[in-house]
Amino acid sequence: MPKRHSLIKRFSWRLEYLGYRLVEITLTPLPLSFIDRLGSSCGFLCYYLSPYYRRLATRNLRIAFGQDKGLDEIRQHARATCQRTVANFLGTIKTTILPTDKVNQHVELQGREHLLNALAQGKGAVLVLGHMGNWEVLNRLHQFLPPNTPAGGIYQPLKNPLVNAHLLQRREQDGSQLFNKKKGFHGPASFVKNGGLLIVVADQKAGKAGTAIPFFGRLSSLSPLPALLARKADSPVLAAGIETIRPGRWRINFEPLPEQPQAPQIISALESLIRRSPADFLWLHNRWRPVSTTPLSLNSRKSTKTSATTTAMRVLFLVNGHPDIQGLQRYLAQRHHNDLPLACEFLIISEDETTITTTNYDLQQVIAPSQEQLAATISALDLNQKNPLEIVLIPSPSHLLENAAKLAKVPRIVSNLSKLNLEEFLQSLTRNFTKN
Repeated sequence: MPKRHSLIKRFSWRLEYLGYRLVEITLTPLPLSFIDRLGSSCGFLCYYLSPYYRRLATRNLRIAFGQDKGLDEIRQHARATCQRTVANFLGTIKTTILPTDKVNQHVELQGREHLLNALAQGKGAVLVLGHMGNWEVLNRLHQFLPPNTPAGGIYQPLKNPLVNAHLLQRREQDGSQLFNKKKGFHGPASFVKNGGLLIVVADQKAGKAGTAIPFFGRLSSLSPLPALLARKADSPVLAAGIETIRPGRWRINFEPLPEQPQAPQIISALESLIRRSPADFLWLHNRWRPVSTTPLSLNSRKSTKTSATTTAMRVLFLVNGHPDIQGLQRYLAQRHHNDLPLACEFLIISEDETTITTTNYDLQQVIAPSQEQLAATISALDLNQKNPLEIVLIPSPSHLLENAAKLAKVPRIVSNLSKLNLEEFLQSLTRNFTKN
């Protein structure tokens, strides 16, 4: 029996739908170049007026590029990211309502021969992309394809069914066939096998269904679907990146991949395309957010051998008095070698000037700090290294420690409310913890 939704929920959906339609109507008479500049200006304001998105973009970019770029450059990229994200978002709305014969005025293709060569094999093709640039232009590619080439994609349905149905209609206006991500694998696989070009977004967090793959050096749970589709249909795979070349105009870059590529090869190709225009990528998505119940592990059903270059997640222990180093060492010794790498640090809060020392771990000691002083110390520790602090663990619950971590805006704070010993506390935050 279909699920019935409350009157309030249905009313809110209708309001959202009307709001979306109002934006469409407003953008309809405006040229794309003007819309792009308008979006860029709004994104500029977003960077300065929204501390949350400013921190999120900066943190993601530090994880991805912290080894190569300084903090000032990272912040410049974060501002550019906010500008391009809003500009590209407004551009996607405008693109869905553009007449078909106007689309080619706003798009150019680089490496189109790779796409044509793949389709010429007669086995269909899988086109992999990330959330980059004006991705809606890919739904309007029909005029650039050989005649009678079926094209389609896999989509994530929106929570609002009215907006979802409206967008589907827009996206299918040129003949695209779209497959609901939640309705299985066989429909898209058959589409490719019958000679279709299938567009698949491969940079989304895949959770338990994903494969552990390094993405910009950080182990992430990403979908193996493109590789599975290509293997099932025996079809070629290409990667695509979309970059802004001037207001209202985008370039689609096509890169061929080896025959039957594995998921890490596909993600590596996407990385290379994103590096061409980092600001066009969606860094405002919290893609490296720790898992809610087991934040010390990657929420992935499958695993691969961790790359030697994988960046560790920085974990800060806020401790009153002497830290339980032995408990941490016992936990790390039993931790699965393919799990998310951790870089552990300690911030010790002391009541006097007795020096506490340890080996193997970064340790800093503060004497009887106020809440504000402790928050400032945590923020300074965050900036002391190229990668950001991502989680604070508090083995002995304390209002001072918890409030200071909140003031420092650390993404995740976990207190040992059950008062377990440190080893058991860490095990409780680790997925499928088993002794080796």
